[in-house]
Amino acid sequence: MKRLALVLGGTGHVGAAVLEGLAAAGVRTLFTFAAAEGRAEELAARFRHTAERLDLRRADDVRGFAGRLLAAGDVPDVIVHVAAHPDWRALDDVDAAGWDDVFAVGVRGPFLLVQALAAPLRERGADLVFAAGMAPLRPVAAPPQAAAAQAALAGLARSLARALAPRVRANVVCLGTLDGGTATRAGASFAHDQQRFAALGRVGQAAEIARAILWLALENSYISGAILQVAGGL
Repeated sequence: MKRLALVLGGTGHVGAAVLEGLAAAGVRTLFTFAAAEGRAEELAARFRHTAERLDLRRADDVRGFAGRLLAAGDVPDVIVHVAAHPDWRALDDVDAAGWDDVFAVGVRGPFLLVQALAAPLRERGADLVFAAGMAPLRPVAAPPQAAAAQAALAGLARSLARALAPRVRANVVCLGTLDGGTATRAGASFAHDQQRFAALGRVGQAAEIARAILWLALENSYISGAILQVAGGL
């Protein structure tokens, strides 16, 4: 069966690397973006993928998107979630709206999508791979809304590994500090500390993360409900 991949957040630092890997593997791919229309058009043209705007904060939009996939017979058998809301405000500054937006993009949006597609996913089988930071594994210097959403996403993946079994595998990749993306919002001192504490003595590259995600998405056959740490030995 020829595979169809859906990448939530394809215009981001890791998302673009995942798109490149899927193109190299010859996998037909649909990816979503929230605001970076120019970037989405460029990536779609470069890798011959299809881009669609989707605001994961809007529950009705997510359900509508899932409905269009069902109506078109385009239910993916690979779903990669690498979208995140860019709210990096600290404990004293984040407000309720910011907290809700981070959870909507990071957790509720992918949940509603998978919930709507659950029946065909169970029937056909699928691989779900969700990307998070290190918060599900240890205390990290991340803002509370981001850390809490990452931990919730890990819990969601583990629940889906059971709820969609036995033909669906759901796993989480926990990322250390990278050479772009969210790391640019965390500040130079944070990246320096992560590099100093990592066993490999450096930050990660998006292509390295993408290879781990793509292995779980395209080659894995027996790992489900797991958290894979891809963080250079942090």
